[in-house]
Amino acid sequence: MAETLSHLQKDNDLVALKGWRDECFAVSAPFCHENLLEMDRSLCIWLQQRSFTKQTWPGKWDCFVSGGLAVGYGILETTIKEAAEEASVTGDIAKNLIPAGCVSFYFESERGLFPNTEYVYDLELPLDFVPQNADGEVESFELLTAEECVQRALSPQF
Repeated sequence: MAETLSHLQKDNDLVALKGWRDECFAVSAPFCHENLLEMDRSLCIWLQQRSFTKQTWPGKWDCFVSGGLAVGYGILETTIKEAAEEASVTGDIAKNLIPAGCVSFYFESERGLFPNTEYVYDLELPLDFVPQNADGEVESFELLTAEECVQRALSPQF
């Protein structure tokens, strides 16, 4: 990851890396002695707070855009649809979505243990872009530094 980010920064490929500081923050799980990765602290990431009226995890912080795969929609189609509904990401901006892989995991709730796979996309947003919710499923958005994002993701509010 460090090699890739360093290469992108040197080539000026991403606006988000123009504030590069050569000062990294560690990304790790709680009580884990090994870092999962390190990233330069200049990166900023949008997170959403789920609506307080959502049936699942109301008011919790979540990734920038999320949604389930409904019948009749492919992975990219769903991503484009959810990005428009949840954050008003449309048109030329949505065309810049880059597939970045998937993450499979299990989560436990009062109803049992559930398998899940999340498809991940990267999207560099214009510096002046401010997400606006269009479907009522998001309470608010917050732009966080890499360190703040890691701390939020590791908190019980995520």
